[in-house]
Amino acid sequence: MDSIESETEAVQLLVNLDGIQHAREGHNQEEWKRFYSETVVTETRRAHRRALALASRVERHNAATAGTTADHVSLFWGIALLMWPKFDDRAFRSKFGTSVEVFARLWERYGHELFEKDVLPCDILMTFHYLTSNDTFDAISMDWVCARSTCHSVINKTLSYLYELLDEVSWQKRPWHQQEEIIPGPGHMLENVTFILDGTECRIAKPVDRVEDYAWFSPKHSMHAVKYEVAVSLSTGRIMWIAGGIPAAYHDSTLIRSSGLLQSIPEGERGIADAGYLGVDSRILTILRTQQEDEVVGFTADEWLYNRSVASLRIEVERVNGRLKRFQALVFSRIRNRYDHARIFHVLANFVNIWMEVEPMRVNRHPILEECPFSIPERARR
Repeated sequence: MDSIESETEAVQLLVNLDGIQHAREGHNQEEWKRFYSETVVTETRRAHRRALALASRVERHNAATAGTTADHVSLFWGIALLMWPKFDDRAFRSKFGTSVEVFARLWERYGHELFEKDVLPCDILMTFHYLTSNDTFDAISMDWVCARSTCHSVINKTLSYLYELLDEVSWQKRPWHQQEEIIPGPGHMLENVTFILDGTECRIAKPVDRVEDYAWFSPKHSMHAVKYEVAVSLSTGRIMWIAGGIPAAYHDSTLIRSSGLLQSIPEGERGIADAGYLGVDSRILTILRTQQEDEVVGFTADEWLYNRSVASLRIEVERVNGRLKRFQALVFSRIRNRYDHARIFHVLANFVNIWMEVEPMRVNRHPILEECPFSIPERARR
């Protein structure tokens, strides 16, 4: 353990929030601080964990009833500093995937419901430490000074409740209108494009069964993987549709036909995607290929500008996928249960939308759009 001064400073962050006296039910501030200082520094690892959980419970009660965003930031910082007294913002992002302000927004929005289900802020941080590092439960439990069984139970419980509560990805809540900064104006060939579609694959451990070995193998990336479908709003960059969890051997066109997305697209709206969705639906605009029916086909000037325009917009969904893959649990997963993997993907997709609110990515219009033809090339309509 570090010095008592460092621990006391960390505790100070936890006990100085406005209104904390009402949450302590009779304990005065000096007794509370002394209890933490003595417990954290002198007691066993189990007592350390118990003290941390009690601090989180009290703080969470305050945050769920009358806390402000600043209170929530102090709450999560206090927990991190209690465990790692020399933490800074860069270390926080490295260990938990993003900034403390994103967790504060998560707690501001869902803290009351999570509190009712006995999920602590330190449980959330432990869970995202696991998702970001993709360490084993043994390694996580050593970092958080608790038993492996406790670590396993806390992470599974937290993931289950986050999966149940988070409601940030919704096709019905999508912004259907476009920002003028992105699409030049009425009559443009990309008018009424509202979303960007892409398939993404998450690597998994090699299945033991030989049949599953073949089904989950991705010819594209030469690895065993799970395939998901992600649609991102063109105007905001937020995720508005996720589907999948199917074996990577299946083609992107197979996934979109079975996911229900085509049936959900309202009349008049369109999306753009890569060449993997070529010919799936006239409402999905794709990049043209140079090779068609075993014959090399060159591009006209309009087709070249069309391809450049679609590619310049498609980069936004790749940036969102990059935020998802910031969590190493989606880069390579040891999980063999496909349902558990899909649950993790769902939680992280919703969490990334909260991240986008706090730290939005700029969606700018590429200069190539100004030069783009105002009618879709004939080959792109097929």
